[in-house]
Amino acid sequence: MATEIKTISVSREFADLAKDNNCSWSEAARMGMSLLLAERGVKEYDNDLNICRRLTQLRIKLEQTSEELNNLKDRTNQNAA
Repeated sequence: MATEIKTISVSREFADLAKDNNCSWSEAARMGMSLLLAERGVKEYDNDLNICRRLTQLRIKLEQTSEELNNLKDRTNQNAA
């Protein structure tokens, strides 16, 4: 597989985190691209880790929506009383 050279700019925080945790930038780019492709529905990148991540995001959104619904019900009941 042929490779291409790309240049990116990162914040000092990311540079420090990468150095402190021994992360290579090529690995970070591959993982980041994999997550983006999975989230955009590219089946070849839809692995268990990405599916679990999306399910966690959906669970959080469901919990927030449920809380908003309960708050709306409470306000409706208070206004009716």
